[in-house]
Amino acid sequence: MSDRQPIKSDQLPVLRRIFSEKGIFAQFGHLFQIKLVLDANAVLSDLRWLVCKAKKPNARTNLLEAIDSETIVVYAPTYLNVEIEKNIPIIAKEEGVCSALLFKKWLLYKNNITFIESGGPEENPIDPKDVPYVKLHMATGYSVLTRDSHISQMGARTVGVEITASAKNYARSAVIEYTIKAGYLGAFVVTGNMISAAATFIREALGREGKVPSWVWMMIIALFLLAICFKGIRDLLLQEIRNISPSATSAAKSLFKTLEPFFLDYQRSQLTATEIRDQLLRNIEV
Repeated sequence: MSDRQPIKSDQLPVLRRIFSEKGIFAQFGHLFQIKLVLDANAVLSDLRWLVCKAKKPNARTNLLEAIDSETIVVYAPTYLNVEIEKNIPIIAKEEGVCSALLFKKWLLYKNNITFIESGGPEENPIDPKDVPYVKLHMATGYSVLTRDSHISQMGARTVGVEITASAKNYARSAVIEYTIKAGYLGAFVVTGNMISAAATFIREALGREGKVPSWVWMMIIALFLLAICFKGIRDLLLQEIRNISPSATSAAKSLFKTLEPFFLDYQRSQLTATEIRDQLLRNIEV
């Protein structure tokens, strides 16, 4: 498994479109997504870590990877930009770092935020600066991602930044599951009749020549990949393989062994992604 290139969660947005309601594989799955209002303190703590503590220049926080994978979709009042740009020079002075670098990291977030005008600070007994975030929550119904207890005290539903780790882990598992799924669905569209026809051809080819053309083995690989998820196809394959000669059965067993790591990757990733999704659903209204 270690010699295979890892699949990055950045590929999830493309898969999300393929498996969306209007996508070509809409009936074969649905990728989980969370919509949240983003509070300034969640971003500022990320910027401080990225510039001051990250060991690699291309390191990402849990939130940033979750946003890049579109597992978390973020909205914010236009006032968020004001808060961030006001606080960046303060952080730069406190940490002894360049403001330009903080602004550069801020763009990684800013370019993926949908900004909505919700006004600015208003007189409030708890925290005037939190009013725009509470207003946006009321307008959209989306929970506010924050470290600030004031926002919930002002009547908004909130979620803690710890959920970003779960969202990132979901993205990393789901991208494996859906990459494998999209691969075989895109490459091979096989009906039950085609399976039977292929099995008949294999039996005849073995009877005449004792070997099967390479393109037929490609079809067999497709069928085994399809069998990962579709019980009907799996049952039909098992029925047909019992009727094939011992040499073909032996070859099929060898093929199963070769493809086993992919089967295990798929099953493991599907299970993990489902568990994390269910956990997130228990904690967040999406």
